[in-house]
Amino acid sequence: MTTLILNEIRKLFARKKTWVVFGMFLLLVFVITFSQYKSYLRYLENSKPETQLNYAKENLKFNKENLKNIENQSMPEDERKIMLERIQFEITSQEEQIKVLEEAVKNGDKPRDWKKELKLRIDALEQQLNSTKNNTTDKWQMQSQENMKSEVTKLRYLYDNNINPEEENGFNSFNSLLNVIRSLGMLFLGLGIMIFVSDMVSGECTPPTLKFLLVQPITRGKVLASKFIAITISALILIIGAELITFLIVGFLYDFGNSSFPMMVGAKYAYDTSHILQDGTYLIKLIEGSTVFIPMGKYIFQVLLLQSLFIVTCCSFGFLISTIFKSSMISMATSVVIVIASLIIGNIPLFTSKSYLLLTTYGDPTEILSGNIATKLGNPIVTTTNSIFILIGWFAISYFISHFIFTKKDILI
Repeated sequence: MTTLILNEIRKLFARKKTWVVFGMFLLLVFVITFSQYKSYLRYLENSKPETQLNYAKENLKFNKENLKNIENQSMPEDERKIMLERIQFEITSQEEQIKVLEEAVKNGDKPRDWKKELKLRIDALEQQLNSTKNNTTDKWQMQSQENMKSEVTKLRYLYDNNINPEEENGFNSFNSLLNVIRSLGMLFLGLGIMIFVSDMVSGECTPPTLKFLLVQPITRGKVLASKFIAITISALILIIGAELITFLIVGFLYDFGNSSFPMMVGAKYAYDTSHILQDGTYLIKLIEGSTVFIPMGKYIFQVLLLQSLFIVTCCSFGFLISTIFKSSMISMATSVVIVIASLIIGNIPLFTSKSYLLLTTYGDPTEILSGNIATKLGNPIVTTTNSIFILIGWFAISYFISHFIFTKKDILI
């Protein structure tokens, strides 16, 4: 069996297609990383005290004008009172922020009082949550409030533990790697794996090299298993390898980052039956105390494990398609169509809450690990644990069907 696997791996790395796909993938990773670096430079420019002071003054002017407009508008008094309180709080917060920024501009290159700015940010978010609480039945606004609650929980933790939140926005190896993983998971990872795996079996039907394996004194099951193990190992090496290469490059050229920075994981949600939304469904709310914080190093390790599970599962499904068809072109086209169709269906509001059954839903492991995938889909059943079981289910079913087809049907070459 080991000899079969090593032989399949050698065949894979002898193919031009393997290196072309790897080269394109590596280029894509570099492009994503470079785009993040350019975004970071823009962030640095926008985070300068002078720039933020101008924004704050413009927002203050807008809110003061908005305050006058609401006072003159005809609306229910209760609604007017809520809106006036919210805007007045924003005005007060902005005035406080302007004082802090003016002091920062005056001090020049001296360190800013990030803790004071963080406290203002927390107060503003909490006030925004209180002003909109029980004041909407719109699904997306409700889910936005739940996301804000998670953000407040994280910011409070940073404030209480004296951790500068700017570490999360810096350009370093950890943040760069997470950005690459998120970006790839949206589309490119699943699509690339399907293309890579699509001809693993069907590609040996024409030309008929598969017959030389089938006439050997080994079972078809072992032939199939060796091919699957080989393609999975190769995919993991190429994908994780490309990501780790950029991780090291960014680390040596810029900064590796803080491996102890806290990351929030494990959020769980439940239906709030006291709030019926406009579409007739219930709001999902965060279960208090369900989130925990783990250091960045441990977080990255778990994210890579989840990504590896997704890669293995995609390999299994792509392998199934390759087993069904004898033509590698048909296998590839079918795989691409299925991935794109799944992504489209998953983003249709009517099917969003059911899209947890689709494999492509789990391309971003950071959403799975944080638990925020439940708010994205509007379905509290999608926890970290359930997501893992669904991926394992996809893997097991796909490989079982592949094994059944390959061992039972007549293979005429």
